[in-house]
Amino acid sequence: MDTTFLIDLFRGDRKALLLMEKLGREKEHISTTVINIAELYRGAYLHKDTEKKLREIEELENLLIILDMRRESAKIYGKLYSFLKEKGK
Repeated sequence: MDTTFLIDLFRGDRKALLLMEKLGREKEHISTTVINIAELYRGAYLHKDTEKKLREIEELENLLIILDMRRESAKIYGKLYSFLKEKGK
């Protein structure tokens, strides 16, 4: 799951909720990356109700397989993020 989908879940987006429910019924292995989790935490610490958002993330983490990343992946992520931010994307 990417960050956009995870945020849609937190916002109660109907399509995202239905897909998550379907995947759960089908016993799919649902995963995301540690980067996506980091982005959710970034948003939680910027949110006015930080504690609520932190609890929501922790609940979600219990449902997902969180894929780790290697140092080289982190370096590429940082470079791409910086490049896109400079472009306003």
